[in-house]
Amino acid sequence: MTGKKDKLDKFAREVFDDYIGYTPTSSGTKPVHIANGLFRLILEKNYDIEDLNKWVVRSSGGKEVNSAGKIKEEFREIINEVDNISDEELNTLRLYLRKLFNPDSSAYASLPNTVINIVSKRQVRGSVPSESSMHSFLYDILTEKSFGDKSNCIDMIKNCLDSEDDEYSMIAEPIVKYYTKEVKNASNKKKLQDKKIKNGKTELKIRHALETLTKNCMFLKEDKLITLQRVVLISCFLIIFHLISKILDINSNYSIDDNVPIVFDSKADLSAIKYASAESLVIAKQRVEEYFEFGLKQIFDIRGYNTYSHDQLIDLINGMDLQVKKGMDSNARNNMYLSIYMGFYEDIKDHYKSFIEATRFMLFTSDFTSPADFISSFGLKIGLIGPQNTKRKRFTPVPFFLETLLMTVIDAEMYEEITVNEFGERLWNNFGIIVGYNPEEDYNRLVKWNISNNAPGDLIGQFVENAEIITDIFMSMGYGKKYADGLNTIFIKER
Repeated sequence: MTGKKDKLDKFAREVFDDYIGYTPTSSGTKPVHIANGLFRLILEKNYDIEDLNKWVVRSSGGKEVNSAGKIKEEFREIINEVDNISDEELNTLRLYLRKLFNPDSSAYASLPNTVINIVSKRQVRGSVPSESSMHSFLYDILTEKSFGDKSNCIDMIKNCLDSEDDEYSMIAEPIVKYYTKEVKNASNKKKLQDKKIKNGKTELKIRHALETLTKNCMFLKEDKLITLQRVVLISCFLIIFHLISKILDINSNYSIDDNVPIVFDSKADLSAIKYASAESLVIAKQRVEEYFEFGLKQIFDIRGYNTYSHDQLIDLINGMDLQVKKGMDSNARNNMYLSIYMGFYEDIKDHYKSFIEATRFMLFTSDFTSPADFISSFGLKIGLIGPQNTKRKRFTPVPFFLETLLMTVIDAEMYEEITVNEFGERLWNNFGIIVGYNPEEDYNRLVKWNISNNAPGDLIGQFVENAEIITDIFMSMGYGKKYADGLNTIFIKER
């Protein structure tokens, strides 16, 4: 039978390569990994960061791997410029470097997995596994011809990386000047003709968000480090948004104006808001699972599995190569796969759908972080999701995230000043975000997803309070105004 030749993890790779475009299965992926990959594609080159990494990483596993003495010996040209620097003084300097270049703890003694905080082009290194092709997905959208000319975001990023007159770059300049080498790598040049990007409403929204952010950053003449930070932050959010929303583009069961709700919780201990936000995250994860299962169905249809009977699918499962790890019982794994399949089959009475769902479930039992769980771990890293130490997480955006999000929906150059109600509509239309600026409409939007009726307390009333608190956050940062007649507006202040 054909299935005996198939390996279970091959199904996942095909879905990620052909239907999602990247591999959201690592809990270790951090914003700095996305930045490194995207910046490398934009620069079309990378740099050797080994020496800077030695300054930044002093110890590993409780052992000193790059002592002050070793640094003095290896970097004499730099050390000789400082008279009689002690080991203690040198290590104090290195502590500051570590805070600057390793705030995410993404630098290690082992160089192949190290990425350091990027303040200029010279910290952009070659590829690392945790990039997971997400940078390529974003770059494709920024350069996709069907969306128009190449995005201005690319030139803005390149200009920021080429500039080395900021204080962070100057602090590292002695190491960079003597030891950082440029690496010209042909693989850094992305060949768009080899990539079939699946353009749709979701990708267009991503492109629009990045374009608007770029326009605002350039008009406001923001500091280059803040600009890079904003681009990376919103890019990470847009990866999550894509995973959550893409199924709406490709599944005909959804209408063209549907959005997956993302309910923002102001962290004011509002019971109905906490419930609605947590439930919206559950629904978001379910849409990610549905997206992955859509891809599975496509590759299974090609193989003809959609024509198999219930008994044939059982034979397929029993003969599947599950690539068990050394010491594991392969029969036990196949039996687990079959048991999961039978559980779904007894519940939904559809053998093909049960096979798809069982395969998705089996893939993410131990070998990978599931894409659905990825959005929680990644969202936590960018200040979108929390709290950290609870299983039932919610969308709890931090102020810098809110500020950057604002810059994707309002045009500073046009001096837009819009009511909070209009602001709420833009957030909903662009991303499916609900704050509570239009309480009754927002309530009805959640009815479709079976959230509103089950929320404890007065959800509409708490929407009003939730929106007021988040508005106050914007006001405190100078992004709004309260008028005497009770009208609240949102705008982007000039720097």
